[in-house]
Amino acid sequence: MLRDNIFSGATDASITEKVKCFRFCENITMHFIREVVQKWPGKKRFGHYRFLPLFFIFGAMLEFTMIKWEFRGVNFYKTFKRRRAEEIVAEELKDKLGGEQYLQN
Repeated sequence: MLRDNIFSGATDASITEKVKCFRFCENITMHFIREVVQKWPGKKRFGHYRFLPLFFIFGAMLEFTMIKWEFRGVNFYKTFKRRRAEEIVAEELKDKLGGEQYLQN
């Protein structure tokens, strides 16, 4: 049934060709990744830790985009600060109003 939904109207021959093409592309991609990993410098000295600078750079890029990139005028930190401010106000109101009364209103 799942096969019918994915390949609706396809013949067995076309499905076989699609699978062959997918496996071919997957093999090329894995071969490329394997070559890049093997050619990355520092294998003898650092082992798997030789990739740490790469992940550090990716993390810095992610953090930079979270700070600078705005979608419809809002970025990650504006959203975080707003939610944190709402939590602080809710806690203060809860303390002032006596707990459960604030939650009911």
